[in-house]
Amino acid sequence: LEIAHMELFADVEEACLDRDGLTAIDQGLAAVLSWVAHDSVIARACLVERYALEQADKLRTDALDRFAELLRTCAPSDPRRPRWVEEMVVGGVETLLKGRLIAGQGDSATAARPEMRAFVLAPYEYSW
Repeated sequence: LEIAHMELFADVEEACLDRDGLTAIDQGLAAVLSWVAHDSVIARACLVERYALEQADKLRTDALDRFAELLRTCAPSDPRRPRWVEEMVVGGVETLLKGRLIAGQGDSATAARPEMRAFVLAPYEYSW
């Protein structure tokens, strides 16, 4: 699972590299969805079945924190936006992806990009 997380983060960070704000966020989301669709078995192990492993909770927490920080770095700056927004968005994406994987729809995760994009970008298009 640790190797899968490292590969996912490398893909997402590469997708965000040299891009600004909402474009970086959108490209990072596309990388996550592609990773899920490319190997839904590994994605399911990371997002759904990992709860059976003792060290998985720390991996999950570290991964969510890392994604939230990456999102915070890419997002347009707004000092009025609460710091918890990124944690909320990342947790929501995790829940949506987990639902797709449980339903056996992991290999078509990229088809959900328009709806997921709207969900992820909404807090940054809102005027705080």
